[in-house]
Amino acid sequence: MNEHDYYPMVKHAAKAAGVKVVVGVRFVLNGGYAKWAFKTPYTPDKLLFTSHDQLERSRAELPANVESHAVDVFGNGRDLDELTSSLFHEGQATWKCKGGSTVVIGTASSLRPRKRIEDFILLIKEILDSGHNVHGIIAGGGKYADPEYVVMLEKLILENGLSSKIEMIGNLDEMAPFYRSIDLFVSTSELETFGMSVCEAMAFGLPVAAYEGGSVQEVLSDDKYIVPNLEFRRLVDLVSDMVENLENHRNYAIRHKSRVFENFNAPTLACRLNDTYKELL
Repeated sequence: MNEHDYYPMVKHAAKAAGVKVVVGVRFVLNGGYAKWAFKTPYTPDKLLFTSHDQLERSRAELPANVESHAVDVFGNGRDLDELTSSLFHEGQATWKCKGGSTVVIGTASSLRPRKRIEDFILLIKEILDSGHNVHGIIAGGGKYADPEYVVMLEKLILENGLSSKIEMIGNLDEMAPFYRSIDLFVSTSELETFGMSVCEAMAFGLPVAAYEGGSVQEVLSDDKYIVPNLEFRRLVDLVSDMVENLENHRNYAIRHKSRVFENFNAPTLACRLNDTYKELL
């Protein structure tokens, strides 16, 4: 089961058939869900969490019958080879005027309050006010957006006179053109159980700055580029330095790229999952 919230629908069939069950946990467990879904005699043979942070936030919810050897941190990811090798045409660029002295700063997420996109907007304003030539791009929207939150963000951009400096480009089905159109990536999310957009940005060799964001710090795994949640001034200082010394930070990004390909690429995850299956069988 890749999504643990579907588990109650199949646990009875799995129990009747006597088959091993591996369940991927996709967000923080709370509200007594796990104690109900995983109770005896429907205990999964293996629970896979996407990060240590997610596991620790969920641990108190696990029923006593789920033993420690049945719990593992598996990670998350995607086919990064396919993502980064997709063909690119100039017309696909989200900001076609990229170039010159302008540094393009991007963020990508579902548009919901815990993503704190308002911090990204105000970050761009602070960097512009300090005299740097930057342009901000916000990717995300559609069915993954909180409509009231989107209206608030649009109003914030307008009130700060940033309409020509920040673009909200909506939901994207293909992410590669977005990552190829920016110079650095910023994550302002307070809580992620993995941090897929950070992983993707790293795969493109982009310098990344982020709030610790729950599990984001585990994906990035470099204290130089991680700021405690909501410490906005520290984030501004970090990104300002990245804008001023972009080439230097790109050198660090090469190491970050190697990290995500070694740990979160689909072939690596497939081998890890195969080992889990063999262990149970």
